[in-house]
Amino acid sequence: MKADQPITIDPERADEPMGGAWTQIDPERQGRVRVLQATTLKDDSPRQRTVADNLQAQAVIAEMKRLKALRPEAGWRDFAVLAHHNRSLQPLQAWCEQHGVPYALSREKHARIRITHLRPFVRLVDALEKLQQASVTPEHFTSGPLLTAEDFARLVERQDVDERWQRYFRVMLRDFLMEHGDSREAADDPSQTLRYTPHHLRQWLYAHAGELEELRADGLFLGTVHAAKGLEFRHVFVLDGGWEAPEPDRQRLYYVAMTRAIETLTLCHDSPQHAWIGRLDGLQSDRPDTRQQGRDRREKRNTAHPDQPQTADVPLVERVMQQHAVQPALDTQYRMLGLKELDIGFAGRDAPSGQLSGTAYPAASEPPPGAGASRSPGRLSDRALRRLKVLAQLRPGDPLQMRPSRDGKRYEFLHENVVVSRSVTLDRLDLPCPLPAGARAVVAELYVRYRAQVDPQWLHLHPEKLDKWTVVVPRITIPAGPETIDDRRAETGM
Repeated sequence: MKADQPITIDPERADEPMGGAWTQIDPERQGRVRVLQATTLKDDSPRQRTVADNLQAQAVIAEMKRLKALRPEAGWRDFAVLAHHNRSLQPLQAWCEQHGVPYALSREKHARIRITHLRPFVRLVDALEKLQQASVTPEHFTSGPLLTAEDFARLVERQDVDERWQRYFRVMLRDFLMEHGDSREAADDPSQTLRYTPHHLRQWLYAHAGELEELRADGLFLGTVHAAKGLEFRHVFVLDGGWEAPEPDRQRLYYVAMTRAIETLTLCHDSPQHAWIGRLDGLQSDRPDTRQQGRDRREKRNTAHPDQPQTADVPLVERVMQQHAVQPALDTQYRMLGLKELDIGFAGRDAPSGQLSGTAYPAASEPPPGAGASRSPGRLSDRALRRLKVLAQLRPGDPLQMRPSRDGKRYEFLHENVVVSRSVTLDRLDLPCPLPAGARAVVAELYVRYRAQVDPQWLHLHPEKLDKWTVVVPRITIPAGPETIDDRRAETGM
């Protein structure tokens, strides 16, 4: 890449050891680029790739633990594991789940939900809307219908949300106070305290959220290279899988992955057809300016650091072989369903019994014309009220029961014996049916759907009284089945 441009070294780092600070921190690796090899693929079959993903995950875990032990103060947020495909990250996600390691999994773009459509955000906006409509001042506010920054902060802090949202709201409040000032600073002169209408605050909330599509947890970053663009991490690991095609776009993407690293870079290699990694071994280079600059740089650093090992013959890249046995637990899948895999209109429909069973719906949120037409307008059934009550109390992480629908065409998700969510038909769902023994589900996200978003031909199924409803987005844990485990053990000889 950039073959027509000479490679230059940052002048500020020109006199540093070749491996930077890690030359001394890590006597074993000395800051070199490390290539981990835990297996060699026999073929390109999906089964072989799954085995390789399991083994390379173990190699990455071992190296992350080693680096972290050398810098105990380092947090998991300093580490990132990048891949070309999300499926290669599944064993790392399983390890994090099973060992309590905080992680941020960047989902595929089609599976993301804008935070302005998630219930904690909507509830905060609704609280401001109620203040706008209120004719009396709530007791916990001191400024009437106009709110000070302190009033707004108290409103936000009262929201009953999980740790992810608490962190987001803290950052949001910090940004608001930086932009608008803190009313507590003007306590000596109340007349100078700025006040804001609830409408202004709502508009500011939406502007601040922008197009943000996910709340990133504060932990180990697991994501595709595309998702990591613009980000940097102290320690970056790049998984193998999907790098066989010698295409310029693929090469640029691999370059992007490598340049996310600030301090250490670790690459995984198991495919003999990997298009790029072989060029990094040792001091190989097909560019004379690169080879000469490497020699000049080493000589300069050897002179500047005579007390350190001389680096004339030390490769900048090292290959480390590791031996691991397949760990079935790492093949556990944690699948968060996307909105396209859910019947997003289910919780907002209310019709006579039998017409909402799902047995006749051709697709999610597309009931047959005329279904539910006899429902009395303006009144919710007891069944709908009970479902809405259960939905209002749900929080991310709450357990869900799973069962096939009566016609066996979709999955239903229950809480307290109430169906709170359901999938599209199984032929449109990337899940095994039946699910293996031990599969379980929890609430992953709570998405808010509005009646105004419903296709006009189905509006008669959605009571006017119900202008929005909660869509439960499940996350399903699918353990590796015995047959799969035995097959993989046989292939690796473990």
